[in-house]
Amino acid sequence: MADSPKSDKPPAGLFEFTGPTESQVGNVIIAPEEETPQGSWVGRLFRDNITRINSALRITGDLIYATSGMMFGSWARSVGAATAIGTTAFGLFYNQKEQASEELAAIEKMSRPTYIRHRLGQMTRPRENIRQTIGGGVSLAGLLYIVSGLESHRTMEVFLGGDLMVAGSLLSFVKDNRNAWQWFSAYLSTTIAPISVGNAIEAYHKGDCLVPLATTCFETANILTYCVNRWAKKQDSTRQLPAHKSWNIEKLLNVDEARKMEKSMFEFLNRRTTLLTLVTGQANGKECWAYARMTPQQYIQFKQVQAEGKSYNLADYASQILAYGIGHTPPREVQVEMAEKGFDPEFIGKLHKMTAQAIEPPAPANGRALG
Repeated sequence: MADSPKSDKPPAGLFEFTGPTESQVGNVIIAPEEETPQGSWVGRLFRDNITRINSALRITGDLIYATSGMMFGSWARSVGAATAIGTTAFGLFYNQKEQASEELAAIEKMSRPTYIRHRLGQMTRPRENIRQTIGGGVSLAGLLYIVSGLESHRTMEVFLGGDLMVAGSLLSFVKDNRNAWQWFSAYLSTTIAPISVGNAIEAYHKGDCLVPLATTCFETANILTYCVNRWAKKQDSTRQLPAHKSWNIEKLLNVDEARKMEKSMFEFLNRRTTLLTLVTGQANGKECWAYARMTPQQYIQFKQVQAEGKSYNLADYASQILAYGIGHTPPREVQVEMAEKGFDPEFIGKLHKMTAQAIEPPAPANGRALG
């Protein structure tokens, strides 16, 4: 298992670490002191319902696109749009299940033809295989748009259909769930907009005003989702560690010093601080790794049991397991993802430098040191 889905608790027994383990703190994040909801109520409304809004706009656009097919005699366009509506609704009401490590191991052993048959077979069980079903629906809609484009002599509609078929194939046939969704989203976000706009312009010149209207709905959904996600990320982001508090964090990472810390300061840090920690070691006879969020109190307890060399379950000392897997070190893609969450392998060195700068006596105006 290269890496595994996010989970608050790893599978039972998976991270019963035995023997010596290593740990590395990659960041200490202090949450904002202001805990009231940020932003206007309108912004929060969009943020909390962006998936529904996005789906509603897409379904509206597909309904208009289906109407265009009926008005201009293209059955393939209407059926393709209806397929897209069903796919969007399906994804709205059902959630993707986590991918078991046993399934990934079995898939790795399959030949290419067997793997393709396996994925196609999964589409016949839609509720159990959400992404494969959605990918199949997107590909089918794309195929129908190609037929429609050929019937009506619309080149850009053919390109649109081909683009959707490629995207749907990525979603259906990439082995890992997380990579499949990422590749699907990345591919569509970079290709669909210019093709959709080109399709709208071509349709308008052929006297079809419904396709531009449908495209407006699609692109509004894309732009709105992008803007809301950026806004939410900005509103929810945590502030960086101020230099004048860095020595308190240094004490926090030293178990002996943390125990001596003033009670009010420790309670403040324990309430608002998260330690992003990478743990590696032996579990069930295998090299394992895990990224975890810990409160300062959990970190102190964790370091104590780690120093004693006792067996322990990491989930007992973490508020959340962000990612985990088998191997001596995490895969590169997981390291990149954790870096996006704030994990920095050089954090401790930077913290030491920050502390030294914070306690260093200031230089006078003429540039000579005081003393």
